Formats: sequence, C-alpha cells, structure tokens
Amino acid sequence: MLSLLMTTCGTSDNSEEAVKTAFSSAFEELEAGEYEKFIRRVDDESLSDSVMKMYVLRTYMQYHDKEKKERGPLTSIVVEKVVFFSDSCCDVFADFMYADSVGDRRVQRMTRKNDEWKLRLRN
Repeated sequence: MLSLLMTTCGTSDNSEEAVKTAFSSAFEELEAGEYEKFIRRVDDESLSDSVMKMYVLRTYMQYHDKEKKERGPLTSIVVEKVVFFSDSCCDVFADFMYADSVGDRRVQRMTRKNDEWKLRLRN
C-alpha cells in the first residue's frame, strides 16, 4: 500500500496543499495503473495532440513498469517542499520510496490551469 507523507516547510498555504495533493494523487494513480486518470493530471499544453498524449502515457507506463520490476512497488511519496515561481507555477521536491528501501529524489514542475494543478512536462 502506498503511503503519502506531506511535510510542510514554513506556512501551510492552501495553494501549497493543493499542489501537494495534485502531485501525490497523480503518482498514486500511476502506481495503481489508472493511466487515464494520471494523464488527465498532465498540463494540456504539454499534450499538443492525441499522438503526443499516447507518447507521454506510454513513456510513463514503461518507466513505471521498469521501476516496479526492478525495485518493487512504490511505497511512499514524501513531498519535502514546494517552491513557487508565481501563483500558477511551482516546483515540487519529493522523495519516492520503493519496496527495495531505496529512495529517489525528484523535482516536478507544476502549473495551475483553471484552478487545477497539473504536471508540466516542458519548461
């Protein structure tokens, strides 16, 4: 079972909590194999057409399947901090832990569109 731990650095800002929730939900859906739900959490501008959408989805699926085979399932996501660049763009710094007890630090850019935080796949 995947556990989610969110640590707040400083203030507990509503938009920071919204970012953490959107980020964690996306990767929980990926872990659960809910790929269509996951892809809906990706910024539409990163998916210029249906071919790009399928490419992104397959890339994430392949990477996820490879990690799962080599390291076991994802056991936790710890969001260490969120750094805002504006009210609609931020980076999420998170530690992903796997069944093999090895962690992986990731930085993910996120963008807010229509009051919804999405994974951003381009700079």
